[in-house]
Amino acid sequence: MNIYRKETGYNHVIIAKDPELVTKLSASGSLRQDALIKPVQDIDEKMYQLQFQKFPEGTVSWTETKYGDFSHFIQISENANHKAKYQKGKEWYDDTLFDFTPNSEVELEGSISHFELTDSANTVLDKYEKHTKRTEVKKLTINNTSPTKGQQTIKETIETDNDISLVFNENLKVFKNLKVAVSIPTLTGSQIPTEVNANSAKLTSNSVRDKQSQKLIINSDIETPPRSTVDISVVKDTLENVELPFRALMVVQGKAERMAADHSGIVKGPVPSELTMSALQKAGFKIEDIKTVQDSVLVWVTGTLKGSLVIGTGVNLSVK
Repeated sequence: MNIYRKETGYNHVIIAKDPELVTKLSASGSLRQDALIKPVQDIDEKMYQLQFQKFPEGTVSWTETKYGDFSHFIQISENANHKAKYQKGKEWYDDTLFDFTPNSEVELEGSISHFELTDSANTVLDKYEKHTKRTEVKKLTINNTSPTKGQQTIKETIETDNDISLVFNENLKVFKNLKVAVSIPTLTGSQIPTEVNANSAKLTSNSVRDKQSQKLIINSDIETPPRSTVDISVVKDTLENVELPFRALMVVQGKAERMAADHSGIVKGPVPSELTMSALQKAGFKIEDIKTVQDSVLVWVTGTLKGSLVIGTGVNLSVK
């Protein structure tokens, strides 16, 4: 609550400890208006100014000056002669800025939905040309008993697995929850949808592993000579044991214990983006890669994709 000091023209904020006074300052109390404070962020300073509901035009500042029996740190000025000195860029403006630190550790939740390989497809294919393995996945036979040349269209859908690990350079263990939902380029134009949900208990290292099925469509016209048998071998080409650098965009939100909106108690909720950014910096994330959007933080993370990728399909023919 606040006490007005006539000799200064300021309202001085004090802490109420008397049980009867605390009751009056509670949600349904007669002095409730004295306890309502709204923080307003100064984007440039990354700090906050305070507005008391009871004094909407008052300037809230901090001070260590003592007056009589009162030792206070926050005061509210409605003194018209002092108002100009509290304006931005003026001599007392810094006294109106406050910082907030949560009374509990900030828990980080991350979501990765954008993924891109650092190297081009041609660079990767050239580098891993000797790592390409061709495997037969299906056999077909076409018999042409006609005395004339024939043609037949083969339409097949083949399911194959990609065993992928995303090894991040950043520390993923700092995230309470982490969701990875990205599409991995196959180097041939198609995409492998990869989705992993993990929490800190499952993240034993800085890597996320996923084994995903991929559907490959084969649509090929086969010409058959007169009175012949054509054996068809459907094959897939796989890049094995690749290590491909990547970068990905992560959206991060921090949560900590805070007062409920109805002041009924302590709940866990979102914290301002600067607190989330501070937690990321402490975890080793580079500040130049961090941007804020409202209460969320966008940060680029990097790493290496390890595993095997199917890069194409084909058909081999044997005519008898």
